[in-house]
Amino acid sequence: MNMTTMTLAGLALSGVFAVTATSAYAAQWTFDPNQTKVEFKVKGVGGTDGSFSKFQGTAHYVPDNIEAMKIDFTIDSNSLNAGAKTALYKGENVFNVDDYPSLKFRSTKVTAQQGNQVKVDGLLTMHGVTKSVSWNMQIDPARSSNDQLYFDANTTIARSNWGMNGYSKLASDQVNLSIKAKLDTQG
Repeated sequence: MNMTTMTLAGLALSGVFAVTATSAYAAQWTFDPNQTKVEFKVKGVGGTDGSFSKFQGTAHYVPDNIEAMKIDFTIDSNSLNAGAKTALYKGENVFNVDDYPSLKFRSTKVTAQQGNQVKVDGLLTMHGVTKSVSWNMQIDPARSSNDQLYFDANTTIARSNWGMNGYSKLASDQVNLSIKAKLDTQG
């Protein structure tokens, strides 16, 4: 084998490795339920800090093209935990988990911002109503790798837009939603 043949063979082999690595990284990712937290905060006398413990979701993530990211996320509303106010928030005046057993989010547009900041627009279905929301997402590059993605995202919604009007004199209409997420590539 002469030097030219060895060089071409080396370039071809390195190209195969590069395509394989890129293809593996540009894949479906799943939310790790053990390292993802979904939380909400409502201010006021009747307000609370709460969380959801059961959810599932996927993201199609291409690091070189963040704007191609697609996220689908579903929360089991019955997994709501608001401490002493859990029954109240699960009841018909707030989340009404018996009639609305899930909350769903599907991204419609992802826009890169400065640094590791990303704006994620999408549709949130909650309490039987679907409305547009925008999330502020920050990707954590120090913890992310070729097979793990970490990010924090938050948004503020007016619960009345979703027909959740119960206890309006005791609890704020503004609800802060946050997700601290770890995603893994699907093997």
